[in-house]
Amino acid sequence: MRGKNEGKESNWKRYKSSSKFLKKLWNYRDLKEFDFIVLEQYKTKGGLRYAETWSLCTVDAPLSTVWYNTRIEGISFKVTEAITERHKQRLQLIIKWAKRRANGKNSS
Repeated sequence: MRGKNEGKESNWKRYKSSSKFLKKLWNYRDLKEFDFIVLEQYKTKGGLRYAETWSLCTVDAPLSTVWYNTRIEGISFKVTEAITERHKQRLQLIIKWAKRRANGKNSS
């Protein structure tokens, strides 16, 4: 059974945040002091959630003081160390290898 709101537009034009911290902060600061940015519209919740998770990971939100939203899919990670450069470099090598392999090129 699908959700009762299937096919209906969400409140994305009015929605600001689910953060209790931000809601309290807005009682003391004007909303004009904040930037509300919509990067993209998605047709499915799955697409939206994936895009949000990808974005938060891409900017290292849990380690940053720049972003208010540091919870990934409603989960708060206690992150005290960044992804190492070695990890990033090795992942890039694996991505290149996987692309070559998927294209039928040399797998070594």
